[in-house]
Amino acid sequence: MVRHRRIRYTQRARHTLATQAWVSRSTQHTLDIAHASGVRSTRVVGDAAAAPTYLRKTRVDHRDIYLSGGEMVRFAVSTEDVLPPPGADAPSDPPAFTRSKLRHSFCHKYEVLYELTEVRTGHSAAAAAAAGAEFEVELEWIGAQVPPVGGAPPAHALTANVCASKLLGKVGDLVEMKRMAGRRAG
Repeated sequence: MVRHRRIRYTQRARHTLATQAWVSRSTQHTLDIAHASGVRSTRVVGDAAAAPTYLRKTRVDHRDIYLSGGEMVRFAVSTEDVLPPPGADAPSDPPAFTRSKLRHSFCHKYEVLYELTEVRTGHSAAAAAAAGAEFEVELEWIGAQVPPVGGAPPAHALTANVCASKLLGKVGDLVEMKRMAGRRAG
């Protein structure tokens, strides 16, 4: 009986990933250097021709929820402002930390971007490479643009609620998969 369920689950998972709902998949290894000023530069590892990108990420709010197994789920709202490449005004403050990231990204129905990332953090690129790995799962809404809070007409407010409901449903799916995996392991 268990073997039959496992085969059906595996077949269902393969079918799900083979459907057109998963519109893109990619893997990228990057090196982020975060400065005390809040500017972060990112370069693709192994692509010397690619220029680094610069951005400023601002956390608007976050909530941490701890699951019964001790794992933390963080809900965060952030904004990211892409900055022009610096010339003479490049960040002169020393790096606060460096993160080496191996990220696998999957886009579902042009709405939700799943990012599964192995992260190593240190004071330098060498220290990050030698550090132990942490693993992050990030879901990002990339579908219909959600208007800013406060100035949205009623039709857009419905869109924002639908977007939030879909994203929270995806988070619930991930938490349930973790819970089920814990049951099978225990």
